[in-house]
Amino acid sequence: MSRPASLREIADATCRDGLAAGLTAAFEHGEPLPCSLRGRTLLPSAVLPAVTAWATAGGVLPAADCRVEIKPHAVAESEHLALVQVIPPVTTTDPGPIRSTWPRKLLAVRTGLDRRLLALAIDHLSNRTFDGAPLTERQLVRAEIAEIAIVLENVETTFDAAYTGLETAIWHTDVDRADRALERLFGAAGYLDDHPARALRLLALIQDVYAPPGSSLRSAA
Repeated sequence: MSRPASLREIADATCRDGLAAGLTAAFEHGEPLPCSLRGRTLLPSAVLPAVTAWATAGGVLPAADCRVEIKPHAVAESEHLALVQVIPPVTTTDPGPIRSTWPRKLLAVRTGLDRRLLALAIDHLSNRTFDGAPLTERQLVRAEIAEIAIVLENVETTFDAAYTGLETAIWHTDVDRADRALERLFGAAGYLDDHPARALRLLALIQDVYAPPGSSLRSAA
């Protein structure tokens, strides 16, 4: 049996190949896959047949006992992800408790994604000019880039440390700052369905699914 991917390996896979690759690297056979409070989840399409259990609001349920519906979602599909509604059986028998390593792995996925997008943003802005100089030389742009880089470096130093739920939630909040800065760097381009920055538009849903239970990162989506 192969060993689980480390947080650094998950981040590297996301940075190199994108969001679906990072979530695939984070997936462990036999580990329940989380759902949002309303029973939705977002996962790589290729992983869906390998899911053995779902971590629902009511507890962990065997995949064989649940029905799943794939919902249309253009941006998710463009990232090779499936939006799935998990429908539990009408009656359940003592679903197991949720003990998930996903909040930590989500942090690695998000860090890798932001590194990937930061490189794209720098390349994008380097090829655009204002007053005859690349946009990357403007003070405001340089400050945004520096803020993102500092956040990612700080979070990456925690990959080999012991985690608590509170610390994990705080680090997710830090990565939120990097996400917002990236959105500003990409500007209107980030809203194009054929632009790589579209992945940022999936983060609210991903956080609803994979964030720490009870965290402010979750909503009722």
